[in-house]
Amino acid sequence: MSSAETEIHPTTKCPFPTPFVVWNYLLTSWILAMFILRGSPKTFGSWIFAGAIILSYALIYSLPTILAIWATSRARRRGGIPRSIGAALVILITTFAQLLIISDYVIHGMFGFHINGFVINLVSTPEGMASMGAGSNTELTYVLITVGAIALNVVLWWISLRKPLIKLGQKLVSSRMKLVLISFVILSLGERITFGVAHIQAWSHMTGLTAMVPGYQPFTFRSLAKKLGFEMKRSLSVDAPKSDASLVYPLNPLTTTTPQKPLNMVWFVCESLRADVLNPEIMPKTWALAQESQHFTHHYSGGNGTRMGVFGAFYGLPGSYWFNFLRDRRSPVLVDRLQELDYKLRFSTSAAFSYPEFDKTILAHVPE
Repeated sequence: MSSAETEIHPTTKCPFPTPFVVWNYLLTSWILAMFILRGSPKTFGSWIFAGAIILSYALIYSLPTILAIWATSRARRRGGIPRSIGAALVILITTFAQLLIISDYVIHGMFGFHINGFVINLVSTPEGMASMGAGSNTELTYVLITVGAIALNVVLWWISLRKPLIKLGQKLVSSRMKLVLISFVILSLGERITFGVAHIQAWSHMTGLTAMVPGYQPFTFRSLAKKLGFEMKRSLSVDAPKSDASLVYPLNPLTTTTPQKPLNMVWFVCESLRADVLNPEIMPKTWALAQESQHFTHHYSGGNGTRMGVFGAFYGLPGSYWFNFLRDRRSPVLVDRLQELDYKLRFSTSAAFSYPEFDKTILAHVPE
């Protein structure tokens, strides 16, 4: 330890590098803001909600750095590890956390989802990255970014331990820590309660923002709200952005013509029915109806479960989009167009439209 640093802390062997923590918090806040902007917040309320998410989750994502500093400081006070080793551990943990969220930002921009089992499997499997078109130049780029991030954190760590900054950090920690903790609690509770209300009211312009945030933990209280007497009706219109970075549907405006004599339409959905059983021997009456009607023989199911199969039939999209449409309460253009043509719609089921949540997807705009 240098004499200058000994002078700074005559009574403390392990100064808390507050400026380094602040730097990491600001960087994380900036990355989270970039995530949120992909959700295209439109209203004043959604901007306030987005701000609360950024400020509270940035502190949560800074916890690896804070805990690493706390743990290494305790170890140094007890003589467990040298100061240089403790600093190296903090810098490596901080860099890893920063690169993880930056990588998630890149992946989310490319594929529309956050780091998950697929991404981990892709990275950990030999030649997995190569199958996606990554080569030696890509790996070199990753190495250079990692080395650059470590170098930057080393410099910032060294700067944060200078005498003026240490004194300023100690002053802020001693006089403002309670205020920071209280503000964090208020922000966290506020944004979680706001999400719960938005979930009940189907405010997709708010709930849609949370899908942008990696690791967001939703807080809902529908059962409690029902017990308290709150009536949760499905709105027949959705006040949501026409498009955002996560869901652009349809891709282009529809070009339609109004038929002079609209046809009556009957759509049967049979659970787990194989295509080859529609024949004269097994289903003679349905087969006869098919001979008098449009009979599509090259349709492929969106999945081998009810949710994905029915979603694919009505939307004509892969089942992986289900969760985005459920979140935004977006009905298929087919049903929207039938309503525009003033069709009298009637839906019935032998089960329930609430599970899978067809009442919030296919029938989102259809009165109960």
